Order: sequence, then C-alpha cells, then structure tokens
Amino acid sequence: MSLVRIACADTDAAQRLEAVLRSAGYAVAFVPTDQESPAVACISGSELISRQRIVENLIADCAATLLDASEASLDQAIEHVLQRCGEFVAADRAYLFLLSSDGVRMSNTHEWHADGVSSERDAVQEIPVSAAPWWWSRISTDDLVNIDSVADLPLEAASERAMFEAKGIVALFAFALRKSGKTFGFLRCDAVNRVAPWAESEIGFIGTVANLVSSALHRAEAEALAHRHQERLRLGQIAANIGTWEWNVRTGELFWSERMAPLLGRDPTDTPTLDEFVKTIPEDERDLVLAAIKSSVQDNRPFEVEHRTVWPDGTVRWLLERGAVIRDGEGKALKTFGIVQDINDRKQLELALAKREHLLSTILNTTQQGFWFIDLDGITTDLNPAMCRILGRARDEVIGHSVYDFVDAENRELMQAELARRRNGFTTPYELALRKADGSTVHCINTPSLLQDEDGHIVASVGIWTDVSELRRIQDDLSAINERLSAAYEEAERANRAKSEFLSSMSHELRTPMNSILGFGQLLECDDSLPEEQQDNVHEILRAGRHLLELINEVLDLAKVESGRIDLSIEPVRLAPLVTECIGLVQVIADKREITLHAEGYRDLAIRADRTRLKQALLNLLSNAIKYNRPSGEVRLQVQVGAPSMLRIEIVDTGPGIPLEKQGQLFQPFNRLDAEHTDIEGTGIGLTLTRRIVEMMGGSVGFESTAGMGSRFWIELPQATLDTDDPTPPDAAPGPTHMSETPQRARHLILYIEDNPANLRLVTNILGRRPDIDLVTAHSPELGLELARARLPALILLDINMPELNGYQVMGVLQADARTKHIPVVAITANAMRRDIQRGLRAGFSDYLTKPIDITRFNEVLDTHLPDDERLDHADQA
Repeated sequence: MSLVRIACADTDAAQRLEAVLRSAGYAVAFVPTDQESPAVACISGSELISRQRIVENLIADCAATLLDASEASLDQAIEHVLQRCGEFVAADRAYLFLLSSDGVRMSNTHEWHADGVSSERDAVQEIPVSAAPWWWSRISTDDLVNIDSVADLPLEAASERAMFEAKGIVALFAFALRKSGKTFGFLRCDAVNRVAPWAESEIGFIGTVANLVSSALHRAEAEALAHRHQERLRLGQIAANIGTWEWNVRTGELFWSERMAPLLGRDPTDTPTLDEFVKTIPEDERDLVLAAIKSSVQDNRPFEVEHRTVWPDGTVRWLLERGAVIRDGEGKALKTFGIVQDINDRKQLELALAKREHLLSTILNTTQQGFWFIDLDGITTDLNPAMCRILGRARDEVIGHSVYDFVDAENRELMQAELARRRNGFTTPYELALRKADGSTVHCINTPSLLQDEDGHIVASVGIWTDVSELRRIQDDLSAINERLSAAYEEAERANRAKSEFLSSMSHELRTPMNSILGFGQLLECDDSLPEEQQDNVHEILRAGRHLLELINEVLDLAKVESGRIDLSIEPVRLAPLVTECIGLVQVIADKREITLHAEGYRDLAIRADRTRLKQALLNLLSNAIKYNRPSGEVRLQVQVGAPSMLRIEIVDTGPGIPLEKQGQLFQPFNRLDAEHTDIEGTGIGLTLTRRIVEMMGGSVGFESTAGMGSRFWIELPQATLDTDDPTPPDAAPGPTHMSETPQRARHLILYIEDNPANLRLVTNILGRRPDIDLVTAHSPELGLELARARLPALILLDINMPELNGYQVMGVLQADARTKHIPVVAITANAMRRDIQRGLRAGFSDYLTKPIDITRFNEVLDTHLPDDERLDHADQA
C-alpha cells in the first residue's frame, strides 16, 4: 500500500482529498503547510480513476467467476475469488466459514493463504459455536467485524484472543453471510505478518465480494434444490409409471416427457408423433380418446379417459389420460397439457375383483350355510337362498322384517344381548333357536361379523348361520354314551386300583414267606457240614424259590406295563463302559456316512440311572446325531457337570440344525419335522421316549440348535459316587450267594424291630455269624423305640408293615428325637413295588432292602452304614 502525504491549508479540501485517496486504497498522512518536504507525493486525478477502475474490474471479474460457475465448479470458483481478494488487500489468509445445518458448529470450507503462511483449513473443522461466544455474538448482529489488533481485544473475548494468537493472527476483519436475516457464515481476512491497518476501500471491496459469494451460495443452493425437485419429479413419474405431454394446438408441435416412450412400449430415446400415438390405441377405442380431447378444447373443460394401448411387441396395457387446455387472454386454445398413467395393474385388479364378486355371489347362492345381513336395529337387509331354506320362508318374506320375528320366544333375550354387543363392537359365536314358517324350531350356530363404513363406524352385521339340529341330536346321543363310558371308566379305574392293591398285597404276602424260604435256604447253603444229599436238597429249594421270586417279579412288571408304567432300576452306572459300548454300537452307521465320532470327559464318572434305559436314550441321541448330520460331519459326546450334583451328557453334531419355528414341535410323538419327506429312516417317537424315560429316572432332556450350524442335545441325571478301588462295576451281574467278607472291626450294636418271629430268627442267624455285630431284637414298635433310646445302636433295621405303629411312624419318632435322629435306619420289608421303595427313601431311610433277603447284599448294606473303625475279618464265617 502506497503512503501519500498531504500538505493543504484548506481543511475541507484536504478531507475530501483524503476520502478519495483512501477509497482508492492509499494510506494518507498530513504534513504542515509551511513544511517543505521532498516526501510529499502528488496524486493525479487520472491515477485515482485508474485505481478505482482496477477495483471495479476486480469486482466484475469475481462476479463473472461466480456467475459462470456450475454446481460442480463452484468450490473452485470461490477459492479463486478468495485468492484475488487476499492478494488485493495484502492479507495473509482469506477464507470462508459456514455453519452446520443445525447451527451449532462452524467449519472452514474454502481457504486461500499467502506463500510462507500455513493453511488452517484442517485445524478448524466442526468448531462449536459455543467455543467463540464473543465472536459469534458480533458476527450474528454486525455486518462487519474489524479487529485492528488482536492484542487489544476486550476481556470478554479472551477465548477468541487465545484462539487467534495460537494461530499467529495479529489482525483480521470479516463480513457476515446472511440469508433471510440469519447468519449462515462469514468471509474473513487475517493478517499474520502485516501490521498496518486495512484501508476502508479494501474492507469495502471485501464486503462487496462477500455479498457476491453469499449470492453465489444462495444460487447454488436454489439450483441444487430445483435439481432435487426435478429429479424427484422424474423418479416419481418413473415410480408411479406416469408420463406427461404438451401439444401446441396452433403449431401441432408435441412434447413428450422422458417416461412417455416406455409407457408406449418404446425405447426411451424414441419419441413418437401424435399420429403414431393415436395408432397405438385399438380402433374401437380411438374415437373415444380423440373425442375427449376435442371436447376439452371446444368446451374448455378438463378431460379424463381410460383406454388400452398396444405395444410394438403386441403387449396390451391400460392407460389413464387426464388433460386440460391452456388459453390466451382472448380465450383461444394455445396448448393442451396432459398426463398419462399406466393403470394396467389397477385394471387387472378391477377385473379380478369383478371375478371375485361373481364368485362370491355364486358361493352365497349355492352354499349350505345361511348368510343373514341385518342393520344395528335387527332389520333384515339381505339374505342368501340357504338362509331362506333354514327359515323355511321366501326372500321377500324376510327382507325388511326384524330378526325378532324369526327367533324362538325363549331366545329373544339372548338375541337382544347379542345385538347390543355388536353395537359396542363385540362379536362371538352363539347358538340360537329359530322359528320356521311351519312353527317348527331349528337350532343354529351363528358366527357374526361387523360391517363398517369408510370412517370405520359399525353400520351393520352379517351372520353365518349353520343348521346344527342334527348335530344337537347326535350330541345328545353322545352325551348319553359318554355318561355310560364315564361310568365304565370309573368302574375300570376301581378295578385297576383294586388290582394294584391286590398286586401290592400279593407282593407283600408272597415275599414274606419267600424271605424265610430263601433266607434260611441261603444259611443252609453256607453250612459246609451238611451231607451232600442235603446240600442238593437245599440247592433245589433255593432254585425253586428264586424261580418263584422271578415269576413274582415278572407278574408285577407285567401289571406295571399294563398300567402305563415302566419298571426302572435306578443305581450307580459307570459311564466309561456304557459310553464305550454305545459308541461301538453306532460306529457302523457312522462309518457308512463317514461321520467322525469323539467321546471325552466320561472316564471315572458315574451316574444314577437305569443302565438299560440310559443306554437306550444315549443310543437314540447318537443315532439321531449321525442320521441327521451332513456327510463327513462330526458327532461329539462329552460329559460335564450340569446343575448341582448333576452330570450332563451332551451329544453335539454338525448337521443342518433345527429351524426356530419347528423347535417347539420337537418332542411331539410321531412328528419328524418334515424328515418323513427325506430318505432318513425314523419313527418320530425316539425323542419322546427318551425324554419320558430320563424324566422318570429323575433327570431332564434339553437341546440347543441353530439352523445351518448343528444341534446340541443333552441328558442331565444325578451324579453317583463310586469306590474306584472296587473292581466290580455296580451295574455288573451279582455273583453267587456267600457271606460277605467284611474287614475286621469293633463290635457294633444293631437293633432289629420286626413283628414276624420267622424274620427275627432269620436275621438273628445271619448276624450270629458275624463276630463284629451284637444284635438286639424287638418284636413290637414300642419296645423298639425304648431300646433305641436306651441303647443308642449303631444301626437300626426296621420293618414297615407292623400293627399299631408302622415303619414310617417309627421313623418319624426316631427323627424327631435328638438322641436317635443321627442313627442310620435301613428298611427290611416285603413292600417291593417301585413306588414303595421311592417312598421309603424319601421318608429318610438310609437304605431299603426288600424281602426275601439276599444275604450278600444284606451284609454289604450293613457294612456301608456301620462305622469303619477297627474292622474284623469274618471272611470264614460262612
């Protein structure tokens, strides 16, 4: 910027000269008129005019650059204008800030910076307006914010001063950009190296450019909006299958929109003439279309006509045309404007609807169910022939009459209640008796539906009436049959209960003498002093007794099967041999499908279950995992701890999984989830049986499955604890009857409470062979309780079926007494039904032995529940 010194005695003239110089971009200084200074410069008028022309040309160039810019090149044009501005006013930076759409953030969108000055664009993006409150307050209210010195900013602009100084800005000025009175950004010039203030002409020039930039942004926004609207219109026409046309009545010129050609089955670039368009209309409809257009031109009214069009490939489509005439000031037609819409789908629906209406009419006229239309007051508005037959009346005898005229007198209150419910928007099927023309009664079931108007208001109802008179007669007959069946069922239940009681009683009554036969027989068998002939006799007695016991058990099992119960023998089952056996059994079918089997985590574990039934369940899950797997897939059996004291045996496959919508049907009998349509064999009852068997064993069955990823099935059963040093698995077959070999220990007192003398003698003889045991017997429950309190035995043997006090009552007294509640009690009874055993264990018995006594098992139970200290060897007592 050039400095001009003025020496002039005329103050007014000097001020006018100063204004001219400053507007031209010069710095001005005054010197005394009497001072002669060679530095005083003279500016000619032509030079001032030249300076103004430069500014005018620069503004014109900026305006032309912005006006010529397209939407795509506007950013580049703004960058060019900022460069011209910055260079002209000798700024170090010139940039544009714009607000975000929500008005809470501002960003540097365009920038020019001088050589040697760094760019700030990347550093000032998404700056919260709240970070510069003083600045934004000023720029929102003032057109110009001019800061000659950042260092002199007021205290309330402390955050802005820190922001400016951090970027090396010493001075700046900015013009607000506004639209509809609201600030949406600003154009700013910064000084980093410059210290002299800007001239008013320079600031004014930037203000003019800011207005140009603001106008360019507004224009670009408007053009973008118009483009979006135009594009939406185009897309809307495509989506709605609509085209537009415009026909110049005077010149015959025809304009088609982009969508018109496809509506006529032509390529979008093919623009048909009016004659070509008319020829696409079938001849029998052509005159109708032309007449509608002609009438619109002559009568000055819009036209609407539906017609078909034939595409070049022969396709026939329905079109809807609407149009109107545009006239000049004298009322003469200038142009006809119209829209064309493809309504083929709608017309097809209309035709289909007409077909359905015809079908519905046919159904109503031929169905055997009556359709009765009534208004909210019960007045008949229509009915079909079947309803006329039900009422035994002609149609005109019913139309316009109240429904109450045809309802049996006893059912009128019910009909009134039903109509009231319909007026309140509720409907339910109900049975009603109608009176026919001949006075007879017909029983019907009515299923009503509400009819609504366009506003959703209930205006009428239609009832579907079914004649159930014959059904009522059949139901009455069935009710009588059901009563007889119910009585027969009760009789059968009584007989079944009597049979169960008889079997339970027979089990007890037969086992009691069998206890003596087999018990004393086992004692004799262990007596080596008997002659060989007597030994043979004893063996025959035991053989026959065991055969009889087996026969008793089979009869009882048969009774339980007939009663729908499965006999289970719950005991500790080692998993290792069971899993090995199951894997071996399914290995053949796995090899055929190239399925790899894995088993892990099952060794040294035992589970409480019926071994045979558990094996059956595992084989079912394993075979399913193989059958429903993918070729060359995997099946993994793994055992882990489930719920507390439970073991979980999991079978995991890599098959297709079970869809979520079918998983609820998985355990339904005979439901194979559509697998019956495949070549995979099965009955659909395996999983049902598995779940029921496992639940009867005190466990549960569950699964997880994801379609496309496989399934995981599991069985949870109580965990059992086994003596790992015992070489014989608990589920192995029992050996021959011998006295158990019990390690030597201190003598223990056992109390046996039993009212049967033979049983007392048997147990006395058995335990008499054990020097580690002292036996005390009581022939009545009362005496037994007294001895238990007085002697505090190590173990109590207790019969169940005793007079006055049974075994459960005695057990309750023992458990209620602090002195005896810790003593283990073993039941010895002839009650051998499964429910009896379960009841005994639930009652708190430490063990439950059934008669007849197996001496080996008997001694094992005693050894289990007696203290383990100081054992004695009595292996030779037999």
